[in-house]
Amino acid sequence: MKSFEALENTNSITVNSKDLTIESSEVFAGTKSLLCESELAYDKKAQTVSVQLNDPLRVGERATLIHKFSGKLTRDLAGFYISTFTDKDGSKHDLAVTQFEPEDARKAFPCFDDPALKATFDVSLVAEEHLTCLSNMDVKSTELVESDGKKKKKVTFNTTPPMSTYIVAFSVGEYSMIETDAFHVPVRVFCTPNEDVEKCRFALDLTARTLEFFENEFDIPYPLPKMDLVGIADMMGAMENWGLVIAGEQMVILDQGVSGAESKQLIVEMVQHELAHQWFGNLVTMRAWDGLWLNESFATWMSLYAMSTFFPKWEIWQRTGTTEMQDALDFDSRRSSHPIQLSHAATDPNELFDDISYQKGGCVLRMISEFIGEKEFVEGVGLYLQKNKYGSTEIEDLWAALSERSGKDVKRMADVWTKKIGYPVIMVTESDMEAEIHVEQHRFLITGDVKPEEDETVWPVDLRLRMNGGVRNLMLTSRKETFKLPSDHFKPFKLNSGNIGLYRTCYTPQHLEKLIQAAVNGHLPIDDRVSLISDTCALAAAGYYKTTALLTLLKDLGAVEENYFVWKQICSCLNLLEATWIFESTESRQGLQAFARQLTSRIAHKIGWTIQPTDEVIEQEFKTLAFRNAALAGDGNAQQAARDMFAKFRDGNRTAIDPNLRYAVFATVLATASGQEEYDAILHEYRLTSNSQEFRDIALATLGRSKSPELISRTLDLMLSKDTRVQDVRRPMPALRSHPAGVIALWEWMKANWDTLKEKLQNSIAGLRLELEHATKGLTTTSQAADVENFFQNKSKDRISQTLGQSLDGIKGRAMWVGRDSKDVKEWLEANGYIRK
Repeated sequence: MKSFEALENTNSITVNSKDLTIESSEVFAGTKSLLCESELAYDKKAQTVSVQLNDPLRVGERATLIHKFSGKLTRDLAGFYISTFTDKDGSKHDLAVTQFEPEDARKAFPCFDDPALKATFDVSLVAEEHLTCLSNMDVKSTELVESDGKKKKKVTFNTTPPMSTYIVAFSVGEYSMIETDAFHVPVRVFCTPNEDVEKCRFALDLTARTLEFFENEFDIPYPLPKMDLVGIADMMGAMENWGLVIAGEQMVILDQGVSGAESKQLIVEMVQHELAHQWFGNLVTMRAWDGLWLNESFATWMSLYAMSTFFPKWEIWQRTGTTEMQDALDFDSRRSSHPIQLSHAATDPNELFDDISYQKGGCVLRMISEFIGEKEFVEGVGLYLQKNKYGSTEIEDLWAALSERSGKDVKRMADVWTKKIGYPVIMVTESDMEAEIHVEQHRFLITGDVKPEEDETVWPVDLRLRMNGGVRNLMLTSRKETFKLPSDHFKPFKLNSGNIGLYRTCYTPQHLEKLIQAAVNGHLPIDDRVSLISDTCALAAAGYYKTTALLTLLKDLGAVEENYFVWKQICSCLNLLEATWIFESTESRQGLQAFARQLTSRIAHKIGWTIQPTDEVIEQEFKTLAFRNAALAGDGNAQQAARDMFAKFRDGNRTAIDPNLRYAVFATVLATASGQEEYDAILHEYRLTSNSQEFRDIALATLGRSKSPELISRTLDLMLSKDTRVQDVRRPMPALRSHPAGVIALWEWMKANWDTLKEKLQNSIAGLRLELEHATKGLTTTSQAADVENFFQNKSKDRISQTLGQSLDGIKGRAMWVGRDSKDVKEWLEANGYIRK
């Protein structure tokens, strides 16, 4: 039943509906029936159903539309669907749960499925008495009723505040629950009964603390009467439903002593991201899906802000320089990228859930927070929320609030970064004696072939010039400019100090050499060493530098570096080089592996790989990173350690492998094994339902490391088997891309199974796009790019056009990189002793 007011005269009412059978309809204006006897009009493409009125509905007149309808629960992770969990004894149980974002509420009930059309919702659920019923609000009443000839319970929930359809939620199933009164409304966490609910205690306590934190930061009370967090087996990521966050179970369950550091971080990031949405997105909502980026970018930024407060030893802002920022820079360096802010009319909202909306948007918000001040930024957000509670907004409303609080013109800066595609490379030259620097900006593309019509944007760029141990803010607002430097400034200077600006910096070869030496000698801070590596790597890939300059930087800095975040960036570049050169000569590939082995072995042996209970999270991560990269690069001692741990594990010592090292051990054993015994053992761990989902995910993710044609085939068959959940189809793909045979087999498998994949995954927000991205990410030649183009030439691009363009840009960029620098790289490897002549 829907009650509404007419904004104009109309002879029909149209609502969204998909895959529902509407059995009858009624329309009333007061007590007067308006429904015409003609049949309902369905528009399958628009996903709507219309009813005709025998008398027109007048402007300002209120009406009530009643649909009696039915639908079917599906298993496609969208709408109102079935999730299945398995008991310890192997028996399976179903529960029903919702996932409506962006436009799937219409699969559960006919509605005005648009974020701007907020309404209150009255939800009642009828279920068997032993099942738990959950929705956005607290329970109003429970009564026994007759349904389908059986006695069941009807649970009615209190009326919601005005809200959008995409954050409506409900679930029915068997759940275990823990609760805390540490917040002023009940906070509960639910999981399926096959899991130990006490393992949700960390997520529960964190939820209560985070709600209190955001209340204080925004100066707005949490507006609902309860907060529930639900962990289920079949869910891609997590969803911020108001008062009922639903997430994959691995994002809720933390088994102390069994879960690794990465699992704890995953839970923290999810909880704080989704709880930020309770205010930003739920209380105040974007008017159309072109504003999705603001919802997700803000939740990304706010979760990082909260994490940096709750867990200061995690060094969150430094961490983003090697994660979120690099993802954003990579995605947005491709010709097929898109502006953060898009026209809703021209965009499928399903394609907006990408690194531009989440990562680039988050980076832009961080630049704005640095521009106006972190305190002013958070206060401005609070002002924006206060002014627009329960309403829908445009992006300009946020810029206005931030400007009002800070006194700075935020819109002028933000408009360019959000409404224009891409980001710049800053070309830097210096005069004699470095008395002044000349900077010039152009759009950066990873293919290095920007056309004049693609290079018209001038970005406002805070150059953040480091010199004399301090940072000088210089704002570049034109295509090119010259800045004078103090006569006593520290040499060499560096731009983008702190690694906050969303751009690449290209120096002269001579100045790059000076910066490398400054980094080696410890004269550059951690963030600046990270950005020096990432910029040099990207600029080498695009042809601004020779790849030998990157190799020299990695070699010199890798010989002395001892910081985790810098090493994370070093390893990222080493892995990228090996992946890009994967189809080159055996000599070059083995030479790059020998180079990686020399660098990673030094740090792995220096810090060790025995993880102690007293190790901080960063220490655990550092040991894990070093051990994994050294072992997979062929370090004999690390590989033997992996085999020893695995042997003890197989002999019954389930604690022989530290949780942080599981992936490295399994991957190393599979990559170096000659037979299928090890493969079968790890496959058994994946199928063992008594293992945690985290453990099973790791086992599945490593299977592709095996290079045997027979085992590659078994892994590919497993991905679409009944043993693999929809959201896990892509999990073995990165491991398959670690060797040439796996790259080729994966792409051929995708072509052969495309129709099946499309049917299985097209209804999930990101499923099909992620599979396509993973299956093409290992391709590196022009002939492979042509094969991808030919395969999709006559196929529907619905929901994948953006990803397909990104994939092709990536393949072409890698092909150009190898074609340009393959000879130089081989000669450098020979000259430095990594290839034996």
